[in-house]
Amino acid sequence: MKNRLDDSVQLVLPPTDPICGRLSRSGCFPPLGLLSVASELCARTGIRSEVLDGEILTVAEIHERLQGRVVGFSPTQVSYGNSLALAAEAKRRGAIVVFGGHHATALASEILANRIFVDAVVVGDGEEAFAQLVMGTPFEAIPNLAFRAKEGRIVRTRQHAEDLDSIAIPDRSLVDNSRYHSNFVRQNPSKGLSKPASLYTQKGCSWRDLNGGCSFCARTDVGWRARSVDSVWREVRLLVEQLEVDYLWELSDDVLSDLRWFQELVNRKPADLNPALLLYARPARVNDRTADLLARIGAREVFLGVESGDDALLKQAQKGSTTYTNRRAARLLKQRGIRVFPSFVLGLEGESRASLVNTRSHVLELLDGGLVDTVAFSTFMPLPGSAGYSRLLQKPIPGAQWRGIDNPNLREMQETWCREFCSLELEEIEELRQELVALVPQASGLVTFRPTDAVA
Repeated sequence: MKNRLDDSVQLVLPPTDPICGRLSRSGCFPPLGLLSVASELCARTGIRSEVLDGEILTVAEIHERLQGRVVGFSPTQVSYGNSLALAAEAKRRGAIVVFGGHHATALASEILANRIFVDAVVVGDGEEAFAQLVMGTPFEAIPNLAFRAKEGRIVRTRQHAEDLDSIAIPDRSLVDNSRYHSNFVRQNPSKGLSKPASLYTQKGCSWRDLNGGCSFCARTDVGWRARSVDSVWREVRLLVEQLEVDYLWELSDDVLSDLRWFQELVNRKPADLNPALLLYARPARVNDRTADLLARIGAREVFLGVESGDDALLKQAQKGSTTYTNRRAARLLKQRGIRVFPSFVLGLEGESRASLVNTRSHVLELLDGGLVDTVAFSTFMPLPGSAGYSRLLQKPIPGAQWRGIDNPNLREMQETWCREFCSLELEEIEELRQELVALVPQASGLVTFRPTDAVA
């Protein structure tokens, strides 16, 4: 078995398209999903595949380095133009081209029907599927795969949810961590931290499993699953001891999804592992007990999906929280010295000027008392795989133009969404977004179609 960097197998996170902005965290964290896929491949075969990160490299740099026998791409709706161009070039150079990730999972059939240069799409978890593909397993025997049969028929193999403890811990030596650390320090000078990393402890969303999920969510995980507590702390120890990580971003949708599991995670925290933690939590699940647990585990900052300051919109979006639970969560966290990172989505179904006035007031309420460094503001995007996307495609006239295609125009979809489901035009929402951005210490959130507005 080989144990070397092997550019005959490449994994690519394409850069965002030129018409899209960048997130404030862009280039600060390696692409954890691709590292997980690459690490599992290495564990099974010894092949250390090359990871090409479009948050670090330009399109031209990735184009120059494409030479893999197998090249996997993780496209999103805001990087899809670059994804197609790079994938077509990889195929021209003789590669087996594979797509994966949430966007590809949601549109697997459309991609295979429309893009002859894409040989297969990983649907759902990709670690086992990609490793078997590289090892030459016949497509029909690989779980979580969609591909074209000889007659052009699209075939989907059995769906399989990975046992998270059976997957190799992501090997961060596959990338140059110093570049991410430098970007983080430059983009976050006030944090006083210098060596970030990310990890996940769970996959899936228990709220979605029970209640259908939020209208804007496009995650495609099959069921909620958690890693063993021992596995989590083993990975944290590796990060702290090998990379001297002092800031850890935990990527799960809600670290409080299973309270018994989180209680065990807190109880078994090693006393000598104390990186600052950024965790995600549903506001409605933050109470005195869980806030105490978040303090005990070392949460420096908690990301709260607040979304709106209007209770009617929150109910319509199936958010499962209210402005009261949002305020309560912020208050309880601040009382324990934990910083709050609220996130808002503008343009939810029913958005109006009055609801945005309510959101403005809610922003000010959450800012009151300090301990808020960053607020995220995003404009609603009907992402494939979300309930909002399905709602839009169900409209007889506007929806017809997007059915069966894999590259719907995001701007057109946003404009149509606002006309069909809001009482404001998209441009009005974008203008009001800028007014909200001016209220906060630092803003985060992807800004589409206006690169000069993107947050550094």
